[in-house]
Amino acid sequence: MRPTFIGFETARSALNLNQKSLDIVGNNLANINTAGYTRQRVTSAEVVSNTYNTRVAQNKTDTAGEGVELTGISQTRDSFLDKRFRDEYSDSSYYIQASNMFSDIEGALGDANDVSEGGNMIASSIQQIYQSLNDSASEPTSSEQANLVQSSFSNLTQVVQKISSDLDEVAGQEKYNLSTSIEDVNNSLQKIAELNDAISSNASNALKEGSKDTPNELLDKRNLQLDNLASYGNISLTYEADGSVTVEMGGHVAVSGKNFDKLRSNEDEQTGIVSLYWNSGDNTKDEKTDQASDSSPLLANFSTGALKAYTDILNG
Repeated sequence: MRPTFIGFETARSALNLNQKSLDIVGNNLANINTAGYTRQRVTSAEVVSNTYNTRVAQNKTDTAGEGVELTGISQTRDSFLDKRFRDEYSDSSYYIQASNMFSDIEGALGDANDVSEGGNMIASSIQQIYQSLNDSASEPTSSEQANLVQSSFSNLTQVVQKISSDLDEVAGQEKYNLSTSIEDVNNSLQKIAELNDAISSNASNALKEGSKDTPNELLDKRNLQLDNLASYGNISLTYEADGSVTVEMGGHVAVSGKNFDKLRSNEDEQTGIVSLYWNSGDNTKDEKTDQASDSSPLLANFSTGALKAYTDILNG
């Protein structure tokens, strides 16, 4: 015989589920401008009162129709689209950074081909030399013409020295920008490692307690850091069973679980070549200092991203 209040219980479960669905919709609208936020949705399933009997024994019609239950709050993300976005983001970041650096170089050089700019441009200085040599050829014994030739060469030397000084200034600024970018990369790597630890701990606790909660907020924070990391270099991700993610950057395992390696730069004193290295070793994090181990530097090779733009242009 059908229980008396089963209809009320079925309606109650439906109301509860739809109320939570409305809460999630409101939360999506409230966070529409939140950086890194991923739209969420409710997942549900039919209530099964007796799992054992349902799967092993014959189904009983008097236990059917007991309502609906909330199975979790999931995110509307697509790992394929995430990968495509990060790949394209790395490529576009390379060209954007290269364009910015070339603009700075162009500003230091000025328009060397525009003679109308006057005596501070290379083209104008060379034209003055050409003119003074022609005038001197017609009056080879004139000391005045000789002084004009000397002055025109001196002017060209000053122009070249100024451009060289301006280019050195640009190079110094770009090297500083590179160090700032490396610091940002290391911060992102550390945050990803910390979020890996928090997410895996959350998943472990949820499994022990039988909870259906997923750490969506932590996943959003980690995805935001991964997007930021992709702007600096090519990355590849492997999602582990415990909820953590292994990050390869430029073919090197930069983050594994709660462990991470740090990136650094080095400039050769003789050649001026700027190289990037990974401070790697046993790939473990010091629990006291919460920092990655600094040993056995490995050369970092990036195929795209802002860091590659820095090294390509600084090294010529």
